[in-house]
Amino acid sequence: MSLEAALNLSISELLHVLNNKLYLECKRLREYHPPPAVTTTSLGTEIERLETTAQDILSLIPSLRNLLQPVNQLPPEILSRIAQCFLDNSFASNTVPIVKLTHVCRYWRESIASDPQNWTQISNLRKGLTALALKRAKAAPLQVTLTGGKGSNTWWVHAEHIVITVNK
Repeated sequence: MSLEAALNLSISELLHVLNNKLYLECKRLREYHPPPAVTTTSLGTEIERLETTAQDILSLIPSLRNLLQPVNQLPPEILSRIAQCFLDNSFASNTVPIVKLTHVCRYWRESIASDPQNWTQISNLRKGLTALALKRAKAAPLQVTLTGGKGSNTWWVHAEHIVITVNK
């Protein structure tokens, strides 16, 4: 089962699926009797497949634990609004402050990253972040800060749409 499919299940459904999968793999392993002609290579391949399956299942456990936290019961819109307030209160000229919020967990990252309003503050100070913010802002109005060299002024530009040409 893919992670995307697992995220669409309720916690109890997901635990049931994981329990069944573990049960079936354990049962298959207990009942496995290699034929006399089995090579070490084929047995090694089977062990690697079982280890991969176990790792896949175990990697879902932290995400499941995170889903149980009360803050992760908040709707994505509320988390997104919290990120916007955090950004507004930091007097930031770009989205650097909320990037840290996207590292809390997968749910926060998806909630914050999916709202174009969180990515409307653009500056020319960080090229990688600028490109990411422009992509995530979609058609939302942008607030752009252009900063020149030392001793120069900072200009604020408010626009509904900004077209940027990048020369490579």
